[in-house]
Parts: sequence; structure tokens; C-alpha cells
Amino acid sequence: FSNILLAILFGLAYRFLPDAFQNLAFLDFLLFGVQINLILAIFNLVPIPPLDGHMILFTLLPARFNQFKYFLMRYGFVLLIFFILFFSQILAPLIYYLEHVIIGT
Repeated sequence: FSNILLAILFGLAYRFLPDAFQNLAFLDFLLFGVQINLILAIFNLVPIPPLDGHMILFTLLPARFNQFKYFLMRYGFVLLIFFILFFSQILAPLIYYLEHVIIGT
């Protein structure tokens, strides 16, 4: 939640600061603040241990999926590396969309 809140704060500053206070380097800093916080927030919600998203998944899954939970806990780090290498680009469109919603372009 803190990353989303920070992304919104950076985005509001990017959008609403008067032109007199803005220069190119400061705008780049604010845009980078939005981007990095969105990346961290969305990535952390991926339901693979050790990321926080697995706690949400484990809470929602009924007891009959305990074997699946144990599998994720056991091989979570390997799955995470695999996800980073091959599937992290799946999150890019969502991150770009949220970035444009926040900064208003």
C-alpha cells in the first residue's frame, strides 16, 4: 500500500505543481518516483513466495489446495527467478496504464 500511496503522491506533484517550480530534472525525478513505486507495488503482489502476494493467495485458497501451497512454499524462489526472467514483461502494460492514470497523460 505504501508504494501505491507514494506513486500517487509523486504523480500528484508531477501533475499539479506550478510551472515555475518545475524543471526537467525535477519532472524526471517525479516521473521516476511514480514508475519505481508502481513497479514495486505490482511486482510485490505476484502470488509467488517470498513476495507478499502469496499471503493473499494462501488466505483465499481453501484447505483442499494445501498440496499446492506446500509446492509454492518449497519451490517459490525458483518460480520467482523463472517469473523474473521470462514473464515479468506481462506486468508492463498494467504498470504503464496505471502510470498514465496517475500522471494524467
